[in-house]
Amino acid sequence: MRHPLRSLVLPVLVLGLVASACSGDDDDTSTTTAPEADLSGDGLTIGFIRPPAGLFDLLGAAQAGGLALAADDIAAGGGVLGGPLTVVEGLPEPARGAELVFDDLVDDGVNLIVGPSSSEEAQLIIPKIASADAVVCGASTTAPGLPELPEAEGRFVRTSFDDNVVALHAFDRIRERTASIVDRAPRVALVSRGDAYGDGISSTLAGLLGLVGTEVLVERYVPEDVLAEGLGERVAALGGDIVVIIGLEEGPRNSRLMEEAGVDPTTMIGLDGFATTRFGAKANVEDPTSLDGLTAIGATGPIDFLTRLTEKDESRDEVLYGAQAYDCAISMALAVEAAGSTDGGAVSAALREVTNDGTICTTYADCAELLRAGENIDYDGPVSYTHLRAHETERTISYAVF
Repeated sequence: MRHPLRSLVLPVLVLGLVASACSGDDDDTSTTTAPEADLSGDGLTIGFIRPPAGLFDLLGAAQAGGLALAADDIAAGGGVLGGPLTVVEGLPEPARGAELVFDDLVDDGVNLIVGPSSSEEAQLIIPKIASADAVVCGASTTAPGLPELPEAEGRFVRTSFDDNVVALHAFDRIRERTASIVDRAPRVALVSRGDAYGDGISSTLAGLLGLVGTEVLVERYVPEDVLAEGLGERVAALGGDIVVIIGLEEGPRNSRLMEEAGVDPTTMIGLDGFATTRFGAKANVEDPTSLDGLTAIGATGPIDFLTRLTEKDESRDEVLYGAQAYDCAISMALAVEAAGSTDGGAVSAALREVTNDGTICTTYADCAELLRAGENIDYDGPVSYTHLRAHETERTISYAVF
């Protein structure tokens, strides 16, 4: 998978991947299998370390939807190793974290895994990957430098943007919007989720803006505070020319609170965590148009892919990092097909081969056909489509769009 923005990221050349799984606790797992049709071969099982319940429900629904869609497309494309793709979910809990879910999957013979949801969880799992002969693909693990950690040994890959790339893209958009302010320093308010994700992007973006003389004001909030009392008023008091909101599932609520406190939605920019369907209605069910003009920037994939994703299953009508999970699964399935094996080392090497420097293909069916014909391929899935056309990932939210 080519990454036209790789010059902005450190040398992370592989962005997409996944492939095999089963979980150790029946109470915490569920299985989704693509329609088998005439597929009678071995097939492939991949693990999915699902985001834990709570504030990450949105990510879990979208990523599960992306994996289910990948299973359908792989079946329609002739399968992998002659059979269907099966996805087995493991759900972290307070007493059984993502690293233990990883252990259970490996113990059950599953060494190709999508997940976990957060960068903190990935840092706990990465030291275990090589000894388990596993390959792990992060669809929403965005902290800088994770694939380059020595312990990863090339076996941890991801399809999500590095937070530094998100910050750089947001920086460019802010500079464009404040270019007309010439009589004073522009004021930018960063409304930041108080965790590693929010703190990381906020810190990078504040540093970039400071270098060009922008006045930066930061309002950090606790994501578990479901009431967020006073947040809107505090942000309004900052008087930012631009208000950048770095959040996840709480984004619609917080945006509404700011609008109600007097912040103009046209000054608001939400980053990739704002990629959620029916944004306006989630923010304000009585007036879904109240936030029209807010801009969301994120890598979600093209509209036709999002339409397929949301129509796949009404109970999974979410898109946040769904395309990234889809690309993980398709990339890993192609790597397994190319290697003819689920051996972790072989799959890790093949991932680089099927996502770089070959004939460009954009669907599993086309890519698999080329592989079977003996050609080298460069899989460019929905996330790559977004990378190539970054301007298309930014749109003004209205009730009709989200």
